[in-house]
Amino acid sequence: MMIRFLLITASAIAVPNVAPASDQAPQIDRPRAKPGTATIDLVDVTTFESRWLVDIDYATERNFTGKVLYPVNRCLLRRAVTDQLLRAQKYLDEHHSEYVFMLKDCYRPMHVQQIMWEAVKGTPQQSYVANPNTRTGSIHNYGAAVDLTLARGGKEVDMGTPYDSFEKLAQPRHEQRFRKEGQLTLEQLTHRLILRDAMVKGGGFSIINNEWWHFDAMPTSQIRKKFEKLDVSLDLPISKTSN
Repeated sequence: MMIRFLLITASAIAVPNVAPASDQAPQIDRPRAKPGTATIDLVDVTTFESRWLVDIDYATERNFTGKVLYPVNRCLLRRAVTDQLLRAQKYLDEHHSEYVFMLKDCYRPMHVQQIMWEAVKGTPQQSYVANPNTRTGSIHNYGAAVDLTLARGGKEVDMGTPYDSFEKLAQPRHEQRFRKEGQLTLEQLTHRLILRDAMVKGGGFSIINNEWWHFDAMPTSQIRKKFEKLDVSLDLPISKTSN
């Protein structure tokens, strides 16, 4: 219902033709890949589309924990999910060719999910981080969710809030009210709608209603059947021909 409303809104707005370096991560304790595990279909997405920009805040201290959580600035996804993302970029090229994706978070190891959960557990921000001890955990743990924004001319566009903001202003379900109140500009809302249009219509992803940047590759029940939660390091070696 929410997706349909937002897509209808996107078509109602005239979209104008408007055309990062991470800190080095210290050595941290982290799981290593084991031969024969399900990691074979994790791929480095930039080997499939060199235009994509990767700016992972969790590979720096620029995140809500204040800690370096990832050893590298890298985006890994399941191969099937990467194919969806490629279709989304193709849609973007066809409809809004001045934009490319800037990737903010992709596959997330389970031990990192636990660190994030401990940082927000019992606080008002708890609803923004999936509890890793539940049946599903975070879709990021399966390599089947992606956080991203748009870039134009090599620079991140204005979405009204920073990535990973805990403000209500970041929530798609409140966008129309904030637009009417003047808290979101037409340009900021248009950027969000362009991103959503490409990911949902072009890539077949679905949104969640409290983060404009987060997209799931498929329904949760399907993800649990198709993939496993993983806890392998982001710096594991991956062949370009992984499939």
